[in-house]
Amino acid sequence: LEFRRVLFRSLAGKRTADGTTLRTNEEIRGWLLREAGLAAVQFQAFGAREETGWFRLSVGAVSPADIEGLLPRLRAALGTLR
Repeated sequence: LEFRRVLFRSLAGKRTADGTTLRTNEEIRGWLLREAGLAAVQFQAFGAREETGWFRLSVGAVSPADIEGLLPRLRAALGTLR
């Protein structure tokens, strides 16, 4: 559970390669999907009203090989942030 909070704290305020600053849950969610192929659902989708920094990450429909394949993409995407 704590990974979700760390994810937001680690990414909020970072600049992407195109110069966009990630400020909101939605901006972070969209960036993760575009750059790493990682689908994350911000808690606003479940009724949260504020930017809590909480995301739901679900791996129930993918194989362990799919998860392993995601990690290099996520690492590479994270490496582009400033």
